[in-house]
Amino acid sequence: MHSEYVDTRNGLYPAPLGRNAKASVVTKIRQKFKFLGKFMAKALMDSRMIDMQFSIVFYKWLLGQEETLNLEDLIHVDINLYEQFKKLQSIINIRNKLMTQHDISNQQLTNKLNNKKNFKSKDDSQIENLSYINMIDENDDRLLFDGCKISDLSLVFTLPGYSNIDLKKGGKDCLVTIENLDQYINLIVYWTLVEGVRRQFESFRDGFNSIFPIQHLKCFYPDELHQVFCGSGSTELWDLKVLVESTRCDHGYNLNSRAVKWLFDIMINFDVDEQRAFLQFVTGSPRLPVG
Repeated sequence: MHSEYVDTRNGLYPAPLGRNAKASVVTKIRQKFKFLGKFMAKALMDSRMIDMQFSIVFYKWLLGQEETLNLEDLIHVDINLYEQFKKLQSIINIRNKLMTQHDISNQQLTNKLNNKKNFKSKDDSQIENLSYINMIDENDDRLLFDGCKISDLSLVFTLPGYSNIDLKKGGKDCLVTIENLDQYINLIVYWTLVEGVRRQFESFRDGFNSIFPIQHLKCFYPDELHQVFCGSGSTELWDLKVLVESTRCDHGYNLNSRAVKWLFDIMINFDVDEQRAFLQFVTGSPRLPVG
């Protein structure tokens, strides 16, 4: 698939779609993912290994586990983004501790932020209502990201790498600050793992289910499904013991036949690429099934 439709850095994964994506574009993409679902289901039915790396999140969607996805799953989609957001999450944890020390609840924070947004004059009563904000000092070293205040990072509520996708209404004009940082992270996770890829995965499941019932896969864990579809993917070099145990001779040959021994002598000297090429020639797939 074209990179316009998928992200392949950490296994095949759909590129997110915004809510305002053109209907013709959405239809085209959904057709591609529906075909992919049919392709994978047919490969499973025919016991064919797929030489393609899929993100673990891909399999979680196949199993209907999308509601369980969280920040930790981001590592299977974009490792760099995950590492940066873990740092931001640690800042949120520190901020929440400071809020607890000053008896500021999350609901109070939201209410006060709304007051701050509507703050027009500087009379004493309004200043008093906003005095809690000063309790959270953005310049506190514990609240800095690589030495910078959150508000100085120039982050806005758009999806990283997709500036055309707003995380919320007016997201392009909404600056990320220490006060709304948790909302920003939650929306990034939601759009990357759920909302932005929902239509693609729904089409994929429709296509898959039209060939093979998805419910029959519910007994597998996501990482087990990878082995079911793609084989072991082992890079271990073959030795004579493995070849002898894995080979069943036919047409008058046995393990003591000279031709079989010559073949083994050649195969034990294969590197990984040669092993894959040999399997591709013999089985039609460069991967071996599990076991």
